[in-house]
Amino acid sequence: MQIMMSHVKCKVFMGESSKSSELLFSVKEVDNLSKIPSGITKLNVFLAKNKEEKRSDFRVIIYGSKRSCTVYAGESPTILAKV
Repeated sequence: MQIMMSHVKCKVFMGESSKSSELLFSVKEVDNLSKIPSGITKLNVFLAKNKEEKRSDFRVIIYGSKRSCTVYAGESPTILAKV
C-alpha cells in the first residue's frame, strides 16, 4: 500500500503504485476550527469512485488523547465502528 500525503489530503493507493487508476481512497482533515472543539480531529474519507468529493463516504472522529475514535457512514449519524 502506497500512501501519499499533501498538506491537507492523504491518498492511499494499491501496492506501490501512485497511479490515479490504483487509488483506493483519500482522507481530508476538516480544518474548520471554529466548529470543532479542541482535542477533537475530524477526518472525511472518500472512496476512489467518489471523484467529486462533495460528500464523504465515511467520517472518522478522533477524540481527546487520540486513544478513541468513531467511524460514521458518510454524513449520517449511523455508527459503523468505535475504537
